[in-house]
Amino acid sequence: MNSFTQFLKLQEDKEADFEPHMMYDPETGKEHKAKTYADHVRMKKLGYDHEKPTNESRTVDLEKANELSYDEYEEVQNFKNFNKRDWKRNRRLGKYVRKNKV
Repeated sequence: MNSFTQFLKLQEDKEADFEPHMMYDPETGKEHKAKTYADHVRMKKLGYDHEKPTNESRTVDLEKANELSYDEYEEVQNFKNFNKRDWKRNRRLGKYVRKNKV
């Protein structure tokens, strides 16, 4: 049996053993269901993971972000080092943009 045939056999085994499960977008934390093995592979290529991102890592990401959606802006207003004067609303982009990049 050559290596390509072994590879195909392994792929078939993975597809046969696959069970639908949740995968998480690392940027937003939104969950998406991988219903098929093909879904799983596609999401993995997009950077999705099996573990839900923690709020701590999301907080650090938002503190260092230079652009925030309207929802993210509402969220960061509760951070203790938030300064409203550092941000400007950009209606064209539909986001808030930091005046001085971090």
